[in-house]
Amino acid sequence: YPEGGEKAVEELMSMPAPPTAVICFTDYVAFGAYSKLHELGYAPGQDVALIGCDGISEGARSYVKLSTINVQKRLIGETAAKFLQKRLEDPGAARQEIYTSPLPLFRSSSGHTKIKHCESKE
Repeated sequence: YPEGGEKAVEELMSMPAPPTAVICFTDYVAFGAYSKLHELGYAPGQDVALIGCDGISEGARSYVKLSTINVQKRLIGETAAKFLQKRLEDPGAARQEIYTSPLPLFRSSSGHTKIKHCESKE
Protein backbone atom coordinates (compact mmCIF):
# COMPACT_ATOMS: atom_id res chain seq x y z
CA TYR A 1 0.00 0.00 0.00
CA PRO A 2 1.15 3.60 -0.55
CA GLU A 3 1.26 4.14 3.22
CA GLY A 4 4.14 1.68 3.43
CA GLY A 5 6.11 3.75 0.94
CA GLU A 6 5.37 6.92 2.88
CA LYS A 7 6.56 5.40 6.15
CA ALA A 8 9.69 3.87 4.63
CA VAL A 9 10.72 7.11 2.91
CA GLU A 10 10.17 9.11 6.07
CA GLU A 11 12.55 6.75 7.91
CA LEU A 12 15.09 6.62 5.07
CA MET A 13 15.23 10.37 4.54
CA SER A 14 15.75 11.01 8.28
CA MET A 15 18.98 8.97 8.23
CA PRO A 16 22.28 10.89 8.67
CA ALA A 17 23.16 9.99 5.06
CA PRO A 18 19.83 9.62 3.23
CA PRO A 19 19.76 7.52 0.07
CA THR A 20 19.95 8.97 -3.40
CA ALA A 21 17.64 6.27 -4.77
CA VAL A 22 14.61 4.37 -3.52
CA ILE A 23 13.47 1.11 -5.10
CA CYS A 24 9.99 -0.08 -4.15
CA PHE A 25 8.60 -3.59 -4.53
CA THR A 26 5.33 -2.35 -6.08
CA ASP A 27 4.27 0.74 -7.97
CA TYR A 28 1.63 1.47 -5.34
CA VAL A 29 4.32 1.59 -2.64
CA ALA A 30 6.33 3.86 -4.96
CA PHE A 31 3.35 6.24 -5.21
CA GLY A 32 3.42 6.56 -1.43
CA ALA A 33 7.18 7.07 -1.48
CA TYR A 34 6.76 9.71 -4.19
CA SER A 35 4.15 11.53 -2.13
CA LYS A 36 6.30 11.56 1.02
CA LEU A 37 9.42 12.64 -0.89
CA HIS A 38 7.48 15.57 -2.30
CA GLU A 39 6.05 16.41 1.14
CA LEU A 40 9.58 16.42 2.60
CA GLY A 41 10.79 18.83 -0.09
CA TYR A 42 12.60 16.35 -2.33
CA ALA A 43 12.05 16.26 -6.09
CA PRO A 44 11.69 12.65 -7.27
CA GLY A 45 13.89 12.19 -10.32
CA GLN A 46 16.10 15.13 -9.39
CA ASP A 47 17.05 14.87 -5.72
CA VAL A 48 16.18 11.19 -5.31
CA ALA A 49 15.74 8.52 -7.97
CA LEU A 50 12.56 6.50 -7.49
CA ILE A 51 11.52 3.24 -9.15
CA GLY A 52 8.63 0.83 -8.62
CA CYS A 53 7.88 -2.66 -9.81
CA ASP A 54 4.67 -3.75 -11.58
CA GLY A 55 4.38 -1.62 -14.67
CA ILE A 56 0.87 -0.40 -13.90
CA SER A 57 -0.45 2.21 -16.31
CA GLU A 58 -0.99 4.87 -13.62
CA GLY A 59 2.78 5.33 -13.42
CA ALA A 60 2.81 6.89 -16.87
CA ARG A 61 0.12 9.38 -15.83
CA SER A 62 1.66 10.89 -12.71
CA TYR A 63 3.19 14.39 -12.78
CA VAL A 64 6.68 12.92 -12.51
CA LYS A 65 6.40 9.74 -14.58
CA LEU A 66 7.21 6.67 -12.47
CA SER A 67 10.09 4.47 -13.57
CA THR A 68 9.16 0.85 -13.04
CA ILE A 69 9.91 -2.76 -13.87
CA ASN A 70 7.09 -4.16 -16.00
CA VAL A 71 6.71 -7.80 -14.98
CA GLN A 72 4.36 -8.47 -17.93
CA LYS A 73 1.34 -9.53 -15.88
CA ARG A 74 -0.87 -9.89 -18.96
CA LEU A 75 1.57 -12.32 -20.61
CA ILE A 76 1.84 -14.32 -17.38
CA GLY A 77 -1.95 -14.48 -16.98
CA GLU A 78 -2.63 -15.45 -20.60
CA THR A 79 0.04 -18.14 -20.49
CA ALA A 80 -1.25 -19.51 -17.17
CA ALA A 81 -4.77 -19.71 -18.62
CA LYS A 82 -3.48 -21.65 -21.65
CA PHE A 83 -1.53 -24.05 -19.40
CA LEU A 84 -4.58 -24.57 -17.19
CA GLN A 85 -6.80 -25.28 -20.19
CA LYS A 86 -4.26 -27.81 -21.45
CA ARG A 87 -4.14 -29.53 -18.03
CA LEU A 88 -7.94 -29.67 -17.89
CA GLU A 89 -8.00 -31.33 -21.30
CA ASP A 90 -5.16 -33.70 -20.41
CA PRO A 91 -4.62 -34.13 -16.61
CA GLY A 92 -1.57 -36.30 -17.26
CA ALA A 93 0.21 -33.67 -19.35
CA ALA A 94 3.78 -32.90 -18.37
CA ARG A 95 4.41 -29.90 -16.15
CA GLN A 96 5.51 -26.83 -18.07
CA GLU A 97 7.54 -23.83 -17.02
CA ILE A 98 7.98 -20.49 -18.69
CA TYR A 99 10.26 -17.62 -17.93
CA THR A 100 9.54 -14.02 -18.76
CA SER A 101 11.91 -11.11 -18.87
CA PRO A 102 10.92 -8.04 -16.90
CA LEU A 103 10.99 -4.86 -18.94
CA PRO A 104 12.51 -1.75 -17.37
CA LEU A 105 10.51 1.40 -18.10
CA PHE A 106 12.80 4.32 -17.45
CA ARG A 107 10.82 7.48 -16.86
CA SER A 108 11.50 10.79 -15.18
CA SER A 109 11.19 9.60 -11.54
CA SER A 110 14.56 7.89 -11.86
CA GLY A 111 16.15 10.91 -13.51
CA HIS A 112 16.93 8.95 -16.64
CA THR A 113 14.65 10.44 -19.25
CA LYS A 114 17.18 9.97 -22.07
CA ILE A 115 17.54 6.20 -21.65
CA LYS A 116 15.77 4.14 -24.28
CA HIS A 117 12.36 3.00 -23.05
CA CYS A 118 11.43 -0.67 -23.24
CA GLU A 119 7.67 -0.48 -23.62
CA SER A 120 5.42 -3.52 -23.75
CA LYS A 121 1.98 -3.81 -25.30
CA GLU A 122 0.40 -4.29 -21.85
